[in-house]
Amino acid sequence: MIAHATIVHHVYADRGDLLPLCGVIPGPGDPGLGEAHLWHTGHGPMMLRAHYDIGDSCCTPCLEYAVEQSRP
Repeated sequence: MIAHATIVHHVYADRGDLLPLCGVIPGPGDPGLGEAHLWHTGHGPMMLRAHYDIGDSCCTPCLEYAVEQSRP
């Protein structure tokens, strides 16, 4: 049986960043924090907005940043 993970989308503030804006480590969630069922991945602001728009799970602080970046 293959385990199912919920993908949580985050934002990278700058293209060269190694960690998303919120500081979570990309990859599998920390079982010690009860996140064994999560997988963290990051994108640029526009891609994070696209994931949110189709109903994917997104990190709230990262999403707030992405929304702010898209304002004129």
